[in-house]
Amino acid sequence: AGNLKFEEDLSEERINTDTCHQRRERVYNGSRMHFFRVLWTEELDASLFRIRTENSIYLTNEEVLKIDKHHNKFFNYPGRLIVEYGGSRSLIEFVDAPVYFEESGFFNPGIKWSGRMALQRVADWLPYEYQPN
Repeated sequence: AGNLKFEEDLSEERINTDTCHQRRERVYNGSRMHFFRVLWTEELDASLFRIRTENSIYLTNEEVLKIDKHHNKFFNYPGRLIVEYGGSRSLIEFVDAPVYFEESGFFNPGIKWSGRMALQRVADWLPYEYQPN
């Protein structure tokens, strides 16, 4: 657990900004950051993300999102969930629920991931200030 600090590599010989933006966009779509941002805006139904139980019951924002009196948001469900995005699937197991998350896509540890979202590693991380085109 910890935080990362990103700094732009500004050396012209090492960076092609168009290529960099395309790669970031590709990494972002369907990522954990993308998922938590959609959950934050409560636009799950309008997105490509779908959350379902292992029994194939699709869930809504209201069934997985908890908001406390300070307007903090938490992701929670009493069981394992499957997150679908554009043909890929990820399994979520809550290890320490509820899981606090922020508008930026930051979330506290407390989820064990498997599937596509579990394949994302350090090379796939994005700064929290990243915004897709």
